[in-house]
Amino acid sequence: MTRILSIIGVSLCIAMLSPVLQAANLKTLDVAALPGDRIELKLAFDSPVPAPRGYTTAQPARIALDLPGVTSQLATKSRELGNGNARSVVVVQAQDRTRVIINLTTLSPYSSRVDGNNLYVVIGQGAAAAQASQPTTAMGAQRVAVPPPTPASAKPFIPAGVKAIRNVDFQRGELGEGNVIIDLSNPGIAPDIQEQGGKIRVDFAKTQLPEPLRVRLDVKDFATPVQFVSASATGARPVS
Repeated sequence: MTRILSIIGVSLCIAMLSPVLQAANLKTLDVAALPGDRIELKLAFDSPVPAPRGYTTAQPARIALDLPGVTSQLATKSRELGNGNARSVVVVQAQDRTRVIINLTTLSPYSSRVDGNNLYVVIGQGAAAAQASQPTTAMGAQRVAVPPPTPASAKPFIPAGVKAIRNVDFQRGELGEGNVIIDLSNPGIAPDIQEQGGKIRVDFAKTQLPEPLRVRLDVKDFATPVQFVSASATGARPVS
């Protein structure tokens, strides 16, 4: 099973570029239905905000967007979105940022764009294509040639029934996002994803990491917000 951790607008441990924080307050959150079983979230602020940093997970299916320097002034932290693939949205206030978590039934593509004091997030099939047709915002203004994907080393042998990571790779997505691709031996392995100090940390409990995969990948040449990806094991017996 392969999991893709998609990071947009930005160390397993993923180290990212740190944008300049701009103080802003989240005032309102509106939801609108769009054709093609898509929905649009409109987040309104009292001043302009930078493009959000985001990532997705398949299990549970969710989209998480981080807004550095933003304080939430919404009356409620969670909101049900009704029927359809998008089930609910949760807004969490952290020390120096606000995180918007969109819970889904199944993982779907999404796009985001900043227009003045507003942030628009569109979820559903065709969302990525819609973003491609929008004017490019500050973070994606430069067009950079995409380097070839990081060569994947030969996958180590994993005995049957062992929970382990079989491969770790990195790719640049069509919209300039960084995709960390983690190949797992068992679909039941669930990651614990946290962000702290400008890094995204992905922990896999009771899961082995073979020695050849305990590496640090320098991915600066991919021209994404991700700087490097490092994989390490703690207290685990290596897979031979």
